Amino acid sequence: MVYKIILAPSEKKEFDKLRKEIQQKVFTVFEFLSIDPYSGKKLRGEYAGTWAVRAWPYRVMYQIFETKLVVYIVRIRHRKNVYR
Repeated sequence: MVYKIILAPSEKKEFDKLRKEIQQKVFTVFEFLSIDPYSGKKLRGEYAGTWAVRAWPYRVMYQIFETKLVVYIVRIRHRKNVYR
């Protein structure tokens, strides 16, 4: 099964602001998530129900909607700011 990747509107803007080499890393992560969205780390506490994966030095936080085969990207941030 291939999942569809959807970016939150604010994260589309954030993605566009990234340098080209970082965009390539993040895009590679998107491709990988479309095949296996459960490969990331399941978050707990305040971020329960959200997953995260590394695109060093950035983190991509996302939610999985199994019934619709959708991975919804909720946050793309530098690793020092992602959980704030």
